Amino acid sequence: MFYTSFGDRFNSSMLKSNKFHKMMNDSNIRDNLLTKKRLDLLFVRVNKHRANMKFELFLNLITDIAAEKYPDVMESDATIILLQKHLLPLYENIYNETEVGFDDILFT
Repeated sequence: MFYTSFGDRFNSSMLKSNKFHKMMNDSNIRDNLLTKKRLDLLFVRVNKHRANMKFELFLNLITDIAAEKYPDVMESDATIILLQKHLLPLYENIYNETEVGFDDILFT
C-alpha cells in the first residue's frame, strides 16, 4: 500500500509500473541480472500489458522475480530468500522511517 499510494494517496490497491520500479530500487532487488528492462518485461508479462497491477498479480510477480534472482534455488525457497533479504528489510525501513510506523504508534 505504501507504494501504491505514494504520490497518489487515494490509490490503495493498484501498483503502477513506475512505483513498482521504485520499490525494486528501494529493496535492492535490481542488479546486473534483474535490470530495469528485465523487471519491466516481467511486470508486463504478469500484468498482461495493463498499466496498473492488482495485489494478487503482484504476488505472482514476486515469485517470478525470486526465481530469476535465485535461479539455483527451488522456487519456494527463492521466494523466502527474496522476502527475507529484500522485502522485509524494506518494510522495516518504511515502518521505522515514514508515517506508516508513526501512525501505528499513535493508534496503539
